[in-house]
Amino acid sequence: MAILPIFVAQYYVGHGPYGLRPYGWHIVVQTGVDRYGEPVGNMYFVRGTTVGRWEPQVRRNVRYRAISAYRGAARVGEVDAKHLEDLEDQLARAEILQHNPGWGYQDWVCGALRRLHAHDFRVDDLVWKRMGAVMRNAEEAYNMFRD
Repeated sequence: MAILPIFVAQYYVGHGPYGLRPYGWHIVVQTGVDRYGEPVGNMYFVRGTTVGRWEPQVRRNVRYRAISAYRGAARVGEVDAKHLEDLEDQLARAEILQHNPGWGYQDWVCGALRRLHAHDFRVDDLVWKRMGAVMRNAEEAYNMFRD
């Protein structure tokens, strides 16, 4: 079976009343490439609001780097393709805090990565422990590539 890389990708989500909102982070398992050589993968994330309700989301076979809001990604681990369903089961069980204004996309990703690591998936614990710095570096690399 194939070994599939796991990434955290970040996406621009707009401005709010206090300026730029934090980027939305998604866990992406790259499952292949399309006919143009563009990476394709399954995206796992939460959608909602800090004062409303968060819901887990999955988008399959997405050209995740081709989305206009894409702002870079960092590789955080890998999974054997035969364990992809198990990984998805664990992500579906990742904690979601409802009606908490201090909780959001990034919290879900960090908690989901901790859960995967705790269940023996190959996720680099040093990466998720310093995810903010890792994602800032991913954005810098993305911006250098774009220019």
